[in-house]
Amino acid sequence: MRDAKDVSVERASVDDGAEIADLYLASRADALPFLRRVQPYDEVRSWIQNVLLRRKARPGLLGWTDMWWDS
Repeated sequence: MRDAKDVSVERASVDDGAEIADLYLASRADALPFLRRVQPYDEVRSWIQNVLLRRKARPGLLGWTDMWWDS
């Protein structure tokens, strides 16, 4: 296990969008294989990079819209 002093956390940028989307999609597929995909992967990648990461407030990988949490 890594010591806490060896870990750093940085704010994600739009340039990180492809890697974040790939990590999200892979982890979701592995952890929740029973959930059907609603949007194609390319649409999810585009949304993460062009919508989620362009918002000013980003609590983790969750993004707030007017009506619900997007993940």
